[in-house]
Amino acid sequence: MASIRNWTGERVQARQAVLPREDADVRALTASGATFSNAGARRSYSDICLPGTGLAIDHVERVGLVSADWRTGRICVEAGVRLTDLCRLTSEHGWMPFVLPGTGEATVGGCVANDVHGKNHPSAGAFGDHVEAIRLSRSTSDRDFVVRRGDPLFGATIGGLGLTGAILDVSLRLVAVQSAYLHVQTVPMGSASEYVALEAQAPQGPFRAAWVDLTDPRLGGYYISAAWAEDGDYSAPRSRAVAVPFSPPFSLVSRPATAAFSWFYRTQFKRARSQRLHYSQALWPLDAIRNWNRLYGPRGFLQYQVVTPTLDAVLRICAIAGRSGLATPLTVLKTFGDRPAAGWLSFARRGYTLAVDFRPSKALPSVLEAMDEVVRDAGGAWYPAKYRALKREDFLQAFPRWPELLAARDPAATSAFYERMR
Repeated sequence: MASIRNWTGERVQARQAVLPREDADVRALTASGATFSNAGARRSYSDICLPGTGLAIDHVERVGLVSADWRTGRICVEAGVRLTDLCRLTSEHGWMPFVLPGTGEATVGGCVANDVHGKNHPSAGAFGDHVEAIRLSRSTSDRDFVVRRGDPLFGATIGGLGLTGAILDVSLRLVAVQSAYLHVQTVPMGSASEYVALEAQAPQGPFRAAWVDLTDPRLGGYYISAAWAEDGDYSAPRSRAVAVPFSPPFSLVSRPATAAFSWFYRTQFKRARSQRLHYSQALWPLDAIRNWNRLYGPRGFLQYQVVTPTLDAVLRICAIAGRSGLATPLTVLKTFGDRPAAGWLSFARRGYTLAVDFRPSKALPSVLEAMDEVVRDAGGAWYPAKYRALKREDFLQAFPRWPELLAARDPAATSAFYERMR
């Protein structure tokens, strides 16, 4: 048996964990007759990345470059390539992925399986919008399946939670950039209601998000917008990453610590500030603290991420989370555009998305239920990759194409999430 954890610290036992390196190794595993789960860097906060009752195929050793065309901005990489390595390569040639989530540690395969989004969804959509082809190994055949846009299996695989087979490699379309740096502008928000006005102004560019201070009754914070620089500088800054060397016996993210952190952040941005930051600093700030999840101690944490059609619903959720005293400082608000999703189960859809981290507590289930009720009433959705406490009935309401995905699923593919939701 192998012990496997996700990013929040949840542990499960897998019958066997295997790290294939070659395509042939993956094919042998999917053809073995055993049920299998797919995993990459396990940066998901839910049980999407945790194995079910079968073999755990860990793709992190599959990091090869299959092909690249630096004239047209096309690249094909194996599923286990991490975004930090992908961007290091592509930026040297003046290209970047269109969409990047909040960490560079996620794998390309994981980005496809969850159809991740970034801070530029209104202009760029989600990750799957820029995938041109996916090569799959499925238990039903000894040949690979190359699926492209328009193929039903393509829509099932984008955001398909790793259930349509084992992803061998992914072909991506990249965006040309004139620098590896972004011009970032930070503007204080007196209240969350100012968010809409700031969004309308869009001070700098397509990357936009807000940090909301849940310790503030007015839900103030700051608004960040960024655009690619055009200075021709593709150099990388000297790494200043620090690490949390071990998990303490108790959480360091207490209520007083949250209040102190929130006060510090608010004081840093009393006035608008402009900065020039490397993409890794601007888009992946938490990656500068390696193993930051250990700060939550042995009980870990739970993230609540939802999307609702109206800002009012999000503000009601913020109020519930703030009153609970269980929310931590990492509360982020973003806007999604109305671009049609590439995947049947893609999370990103028109509206406002909020992500809040919570400390475990006996009172937390009632807090989550109160917030869930707001989401239900608003016709919103929960992010399966983040929300571990997602109920089956809520999942089916938010993702009505789940039965279609079940029909397209590789009959040998499973996961802890699938076994909970089937």
